Amino acid sequence: MRGKTIRVLVLVVTVGLMAVGCSSDTSADGGTTAASETTTEASVSSTTAPGSTTTSGATDGGNADDGAAPGGGECTVVVTGDREDTWMFEGGVNRVGIATDYWFSDEALQAAVEELGGSYDEFVAKGEPLVSFLGIWCSESDDPMEPGQGVDVRATNATRSADLAMGPGSYPVVGGGGVIADGPAGTVVADVTVIEDEIYETIADSGSLEISRWDMAGIEGSFSFAALEMFAEDPKEIQVTVQFSLSCETPWHTC
Repeated sequence: MRGKTIRVLVLVVTVGLMAVGCSSDTSADGGTTAASETTTEASVSSTTAPGSTTTSGATDGGNADDGAAPGGGECTVVVTGDREDTWMFEGGVNRVGIATDYWFSDEALQAAVEELGGSYDEFVAKGEPLVSFLGIWCSESDDPMEPGQGVDVRATNATRSADLAMGPGSYPVVGGGGVIADGPAGTVVADVTVIEDEIYETIADSGSLEISRWDMAGIEGSFSFAALEMFAEDPKEIQVTVQFSLSCETPWHTC
């Protein structure tokens, strides 16, 4: 389940989003307006490998024949402690992705909510996300159902738009996500998948998500946390540090 939940949700919700498209205003002023209008709503998007029904281009930008959209994204994962590894991910289908409502227009969000049988006015009033105000994953797998070696970080279910606005910020890693991202509002959960026969659980309050830039063009930052091996007589403890840079370049976003 690690890294899987949010990507599967994006697959479902993006169908509604893509049905209507989004604002075509890509100017700096237009982008800022769209972002502010959407700030109180929620999140679903993709940059390099959204995990949605559309995929971002690989390192060569993808091509129209396979349905790939131009996009850019990369992340570097450094594992230290009782296991030492360095992984680099960029481009590719579902390998590096982000989900965030902030990069979608009001029209696209409304269409998705109504497609799912909800009331858009009630949705806005609650201030809840459609999928997540922010979810980032970096994985070796092309299959969103089988994430493979990699990491992910996402906002807790209690987080509302006022707790995690688009822009620079710092958010504590309060534990692992699993199926339910439990934790206080304004915090995040993170997970790591190393190899199939080693399962790690994130140690609570062991790190943070640091966003240095987040606007309508992209997001950059890092996150780190510690994790302890599960189901082992002599469990390994590792420290995970991730640097990421993702751009918003898909045609149905307000970017």
